[in-house]
Amino acid sequence: MNKVKKIPLSIKVPVFSAIFLSLVLLFVTLFENLPKSAGVPLQCQVKYSGPIKVGDQKMGLLTHLYINPDGQYMIAGLTENKDGWLIGKMGFAEDAQPYWDLNARHASSLKNSGAGEFQLAGTNKDWAFIRSNLGQIVAVNLNKSKALEKSNLGLCTGNWSEDVRIQRVNRDNVVFANAKGQIGFYDLRRLSDYVPKGVGRSPDTLMVVDPDSSLSVGQCNQLAENRHARLRVDDGLMGFSSGISGTLSLYSVAVDKFKLDPLPLSPLKDGLADFVVSKENVFGVKVSGWLDRTEQWKLYKLSDLANNRADAPFIMTAEPLAFRGDYSLEESKKVNGYWVAERYKSYYFFDKFLLTHVTAEGTKQSYEIDDPFLRNSLAHQQMWVVLPGQRHLLAANTKDGAGYSVIECK
Repeated sequence: MNKVKKIPLSIKVPVFSAIFLSLVLLFVTLFENLPKSAGVPLQCQVKYSGPIKVGDQKMGLLTHLYINPDGQYMIAGLTENKDGWLIGKMGFAEDAQPYWDLNARHASSLKNSGAGEFQLAGTNKDWAFIRSNLGQIVAVNLNKSKALEKSNLGLCTGNWSEDVRIQRVNRDNVVFANAKGQIGFYDLRRLSDYVPKGVGRSPDTLMVVDPDSSLSVGQCNQLAENRHARLRVDDGLMGFSSGISGTLSLYSVAVDKFKLDPLPLSPLKDGLADFVVSKENVFGVKVSGWLDRTEQWKLYKLSDLANNRADAPFIMTAEPLAFRGDYSLEESKKVNGYWVAERYKSYYFFDKFLLTHVTAEGTKQSYEIDDPFLRNSLAHQQMWVVLPGQRHLLAANTKDGAGYSVIECK
């Protein structure tokens, strides 16, 4: 009987090593970290970070963070035990580290509803929307040194579901939209003072996206649904698609009243799987398929598409989460470019993030973000202020209270 000779160890080791390295190379090739659209990214550096304290008081839930028309950095939120409001203004030390002076503190009636937990459901400049563990969503207006608690905003006789997206469409109107394609419009000027155990205020106008990408009025006694619908809103812009017909309706919205003016768009060759709009003159369309590990998007200048430019230039990005204009104290002042926060999949499973600067000429530079706090801020709450010198202030609420980081991307 012939004996089978064992393979010598001197042969086994190189062979197994070669197989292992080949598998590693294959894995990296198939599941590479960065999307191609990122090019060669640089790294954002964390300059400062820590808990947010207004004066010497730690903030429990940050609700407002924005630059007001006078160029002042405003901040507001609930105290640590959520029974009062802290209102302040942000300043900068000589080394550009931010600090917050306390302007006012006053009581909150949110806990009088019987709720014990609160989270930020949405925020835009001087208005924020706070959800309680009872399902209420309370509108809060920051007016000088006072946080004014307004109506509990509901859907007919109930509450909005947790998947609701809240967007402010102009100075006086806010839009709520859920995964069922149901859309509620509220006139912020008509909100009354908060009644802790009162009935929720139903939308001033309730609508749903029809199959032909038009809006029809909804009725509380027979709420229609369209789970394929897409609604995208930013200050002064509103677009919606049924998700069925492949058509899109896009409108500019007047600043001081809810008046919609159609915006024409040149035909899009890539279809309309999903889209985004931004007041930074951006229209984006998703071009990747459901099998792609990372979403791929084309971002155009909205003005190019509105002017029917068939050759409109575009840039490629991963999934766009939020947009911010270049630093300017005057909101009406024309800026040169914008920043976009992107999310992509690392090794198919892990969310990672980029900040990308796009110039007016259409060139771009991406920056990697590795700090976990910053990832949480961009993915969920998007409290993000662009500072001078290519610095960014990002804030977020965590189980330990409100915190911030200042990063430098250059």
